[in-house]
Amino acid sequence: MILKWIENKEKNKLMDELSTFIDNLIGERDSFAEKLRNFKKDEEISKLLKENENLRINSLHTLSEKEREEADAFREEHWKKCKGNTSFLLTGASIGTRVEVICSKCKTQKDITDISVW
Repeated sequence: MILKWIENKEKNKLMDELSTFIDNLIGERDSFAEKLRNFKKDEEISKLLKENENLRINSLHTLSEKEREEADAFREEHWKKCKGNTSFLLTGASIGTRVEVICSKCKTQKDITDISVW
């Protein structure tokens, strides 16, 4: 008799917890549905495009993938060799920007310009 009473009490407790969990899931679902109804795809895309354009305009230079790979390799090599940091020297030309990396310790310079993006 007592054992059955304990089992019923545990069962009721688990059912209450399950019911609370389900109610929370329903509330979360309703919240997401409301967010989805209010989401303005074109407006969000427009906002992100403006932010991207602003970053592009206000950036001094954006490295190409090739330039980034060469700069990373140079940085890694000179960090291992002489624990030097890397500086970038950007020189404007009429058709593009010349990019050089310079080691702060040994002063080695390397031209990493990717002329394919000019």
